[in-house]
Amino acid sequence: MIARSPRFARHSSAFVFVACLGIWLPQCYGATLVDLDATQLPLGPLNTWTNTGTLPGNFTVPTGATVPSVVATNGVKGVSFLATGGGAGGTQYLGPIAPAAVTGSNPRTIEAWVYDPSPQAEETVFAWGRRGGAPDGSNFSFGHGTDPGFGANALWGGPDIGWNGRIVFNRWTYIAYTWDGTTSSVYMDGELANSEITNPPVNTWDVDNTPAANPLPFRVARQNTAAGGVSGAGVGEITVAKIRVQDTPLDAAAIKTKFDQEKGSMWQDSDSDGMPDWWENQYTPTLNPNVNDAAQDPDGDGLTNLQEFLSVFSSTPGAVWRPNPTVADTDGDGLSDGAEVNRTVGGNPAPTNPLVTDTDGDGLSDKVETGTGTFVSANDTGSNPLKSDSDNDTFPDLQEVLSGSDPNSAASTPGSNRPALVNLDATVLAVGPLNNWTNNGTLGGVFTSSPVVASVETVQGVKGVTLNGTDHFYTGPAAPSFVTGDASRTVEAWIMNPLAADEETIFSWGRRGGPDGSNTSFNHGLNGTWGAVGHWGNPDVAWGADPASITNNVKQGQWTYVVYVYDAASGNASVYSNGALANTDVAGPLNTWAVDTLGRALPFRVGSQNEANGNATPGLRGSMTIGEIRVFDRLLDATTIQSNYTAGADKYGSVDYDNDGLPTWYERQY
Repeated sequence: MIARSPRFARHSSAFVFVACLGIWLPQCYGATLVDLDATQLPLGPLNTWTNTGTLPGNFTVPTGATVPSVVATNGVKGVSFLATGGGAGGTQYLGPIAPAAVTGSNPRTIEAWVYDPSPQAEETVFAWGRRGGAPDGSNFSFGHGTDPGFGANALWGGPDIGWNGRIVFNRWTYIAYTWDGTTSSVYMDGELANSEITNPPVNTWDVDNTPAANPLPFRVARQNTAAGGVSGAGVGEITVAKIRVQDTPLDAAAIKTKFDQEKGSMWQDSDSDGMPDWWENQYTPTLNPNVNDAAQDPDGDGLTNLQEFLSVFSSTPGAVWRPNPTVADTDGDGLSDGAEVNRTVGGNPAPTNPLVTDTDGDGLSDKVETGTGTFVSANDTGSNPLKSDSDNDTFPDLQEVLSGSDPNSAASTPGSNRPALVNLDATVLAVGPLNNWTNNGTLGGVFTSSPVVASVETVQGVKGVTLNGTDHFYTGPAAPSFVTGDASRTVEAWIMNPLAADEETIFSWGRRGGPDGSNTSFNHGLNGTWGAVGHWGNPDVAWGADPASITNNVKQGQWTYVVYVYDAASGNASVYSNGALANTDVAGPLNTWAVDTLGRALPFRVGSQNEANGNATPGLRGSMTIGEIRVFDRLLDATTIQSNYTAGADKYGSVDYDNDGLPTWYERQY
């Protein structure tokens, strides 16, 4: 492998070798090294795409490849690249050598206007560096792919970044990536789509891994292999109108300005009504791209069609950032789109998001957060819909409302003995299929069954919901913010597990996939690392310090009371079996996910976990009968846990009333 140090030495050189000219030239780059623009080119085959940027050299078709063509798509010309032809063949361009200014960890910006007809996981627009890793961050493939990890830029390994669900198809879209030495950011249509502090940092290779250490070129619609050849990864069908590469990181304002400058020429507007055809076509026949209907208000929400188009809420999860001009209340929260967009406070604009029911993400809908400053009821909280903690007392508004305190007064805070958020009790339900399990906790709502419905059964004299471990689970309300992140929490349950496996989920929230500490899955399993709690990675907790302890604490074939407690102050996670402490590990600080990879709130689940995309995990499901589950946004101490076990011991048959040495649960079987 080539040593890294010679590569960094090149960065300080005042000259650069221009391969196509065979000479060394002084480095005198302006802001834009690469500037490719097909919008003014004639239609037809394009053998050479001229670079009008400051870097010498053009982009040509490699030997054996297919010549791309300039085509007109939605009224705009661009170079069409096909998905056929593999790596060395097919449509592509080979450019000049990537200069030191945009290799290594140097800052940079790349922008492009693309038209992508269909989604695929990885689709390369422009690349340099090389694939293969060693180390992470050493490739650079700016793309338009759907993979949540590397769809936006396949930098290799940890530094990869995706579009966060903010990706669109079948229209022209402006995409950009910036690296400022610390943070990778990607933008769609001038708005931030995703951003990550990149560690390890971007560290783009400038030479291949052959003994000759040949410098690596720029490529359009292809990537470099480790040996400097052309890779077949990320080859897709896409049309590209413009590409720009700069050796400085543009800020968000500059990105937005550039988009605003160019969108008029890139978005066809046949009727010149200020709304592009692609947007009007989504709402035909109500809107007509050939008729000026900007001033109309077909849904009667108080916003004209043009006002709806101009109302951009880029914080909305996904790629739809404008309200629907054919629906008066796009998010269904009880407030019209016009009321949300035109909301003011003290005469100043203070809009709520008409595309989401809860703009500030505190768990209270925009409709109930009336902003009056006076709490009336849970349906008129008076709290600020743009601020999750209206009174700055560190307790989110929803937590205060559920606890009976005033979200508008810092002098009023939730009590230390607040009741359970989730309280599921199957022991009082009728025997038979259970489609919806009503939550009697303060959070309310219901837990809905998986497509295959579980049933309430009587097991050892007690009723519970029996899960089969394969296709039974329940999905509940979104986990509120005050039990995500590093918040303290407690989960207690009465279960009967006939035969414990390695990992069986009782109750969960957050999501799998990392980083460490970002999942919460309370389990009843024998695994020596994560059998009790799956936090993901090092914070996982087992039911004991050794196999013998685990076997003793994981009660099988009988009703058992199990508890999980996480104390944010100490960072300790503890688990209890039948009222007794089974194990304690230092697990914190935790960082339990509140949203999935598309920014959607993650739900509580019974018997299953959440995947990174928010779907239910297909495996690791509980094969057990569950009598009761309670979830608290506070700590239960050891005394309370012992007391709760004692209180339930009679119902669940843990008491030996006749003193014959056989617990009631055992005798009930015979």
